Amino acid sequence: METKMGLCRRRFCPSLLVPVLICLTHTDGFAPRSRRRVTLLVSQRLDAAAAGAPSDEPGANKSTPFMESVRSIQDVFYSSGRGDENRPFLNKTTGTVDNLPILISPSTELPGRQTVRFVDNPLDINLLELSLRGFAEKGDKDNNSHCFVGQLYRDPNETGDGPLSRPRIKSWTDFSPDAYDDSESGTCVGTLLRIVDFRRVNDGRMVLLVQGIERFVISKVYQELPYIIVDAQIILDEEELMAYPMPSAVATSFAWHSFEYEDNVKLAEDGSDPGEEVCIGAIVGERLAQLIPFISLKSTNARDLSLLQKSIAQAKSEVLDLVPVGSNDAPIQHLTCRNVLNEVPTFSNIESQGGRLSAGDIEYDLWICIDEYVRLRGLHDVMSSDLMALLPQGKDWPNDFCLEDLAAKLEAKNTQGDGVRPPYPNERRLKRLSYSASALLGGSTPSDLLNKGVRQMLLEVPSTRGRLWAVLERFVEYNSLLRSKHVDK
Repeated sequence: METKMGLCRRRFCPSLLVPVLICLTHTDGFAPRSRRRVTLLVSQRLDAAAAGAPSDEPGANKSTPFMESVRSIQDVFYSSGRGDENRPFLNKTTGTVDNLPILISPSTELPGRQTVRFVDNPLDINLLELSLRGFAEKGDKDNNSHCFVGQLYRDPNETGDGPLSRPRIKSWTDFSPDAYDDSESGTCVGTLLRIVDFRRVNDGRMVLLVQGIERFVISKVYQELPYIIVDAQIILDEEELMAYPMPSAVATSFAWHSFEYEDNVKLAEDGSDPGEEVCIGAIVGERLAQLIPFISLKSTNARDLSLLQKSIAQAKSEVLDLVPVGSNDAPIQHLTCRNVLNEVPTFSNIESQGGRLSAGDIEYDLWICIDEYVRLRGLHDVMSSDLMALLPQGKDWPNDFCLEDLAAKLEAKNTQGDGVRPPYPNERRLKRLSYSASALLGGSTPSDLLNKGVRQMLLEVPSTRGRLWAVLERFVEYNSLLRSKHVDK
């Protein structure tokens, strides 16, 4: 047995069977008979694995006797997945998410952005198999069309190795209202991701196409081993909670998702279905560049958008009759006083001195900086139409402002006739811009200007205005560096 296992480790990705073997020691919710069947199959299939392990060569067949053996083991193991009472449940009126499975990542994905995740950690694969197979078999108790997972940030500079290396997971109530100090460090704020598409790769990995849709705070750590399960609370921006009571604001935000998030997106264009096994070449390269980082607004004309707004207005009033006002147990004021959410220092200083920065004024300056950044880097031909959809109309831009002309050209090329810039509510457009604009930034910069922790910082800003300000600061610093380089040339 040891020799065969050693051969297998040398010949294929360890994530193939390790999830099964690890979780046999964490067997809550799995029938003993199923565990015995899995153990027997693992033993029976090792010979097949040793004889038919897949080649590491590019273009290797996507289906081999080896992989068929591995998948048969997985099918038996995961067929006895968690019971209904332990499955995730997203309540779109209260904003609570029960039993949310958590993925740990060295980078943060923000709401309004789309990314492709290559998953090779055995525990993460086990968690995803349980979640996706359970969703496919039984659907979602809240009639969601996609499976949800949570993402928490882990600083890549933190010490610790191995699959169990993870940040300190804490509930927001575990943070002290006292002054922040190192003893209070921990991870509490994450991004709710919906899995739009996924594939299994012929080396054992999984590939996910995910969209960040909302942010959350952990309200209860339900489980930490072998993977993390939490109860969470969706956290909206201060401006949204000032405009509507919490239940109405949450219902409004989720209702807008039907317009804001295009879900007819596929990882691969080879005709494969979700969950099928593919070669990695079907996803990487040009296809990968087409998928990230922006999410397209659904192609909706003005009439359909008007009908959506009317239905949302009706839903807001109905929600108030169903959910008591004040039902949210994590008001944003509690999160700021516990330093779970924080404005950037420069923004806080201006506000504390009596200055009131309007979101419109900050946005105007931000677009001026984006325009300069595009010109300095020569990005006119590759500027995303998804980001240009957020450019406000009817503004008095400077004479050398090039993005308005670029938006007009994109409008002219639009074959659907709906316009690149739909009549999108201003508060929703500003929030999306505050999360999305930083995706433009890149290139050679000092590591502290745009490191992997910057996105997490943006996620933890409590207001749309504060986040727009934080992004504006980054563009100002970038443009200063780019101008100095141009002068040097």
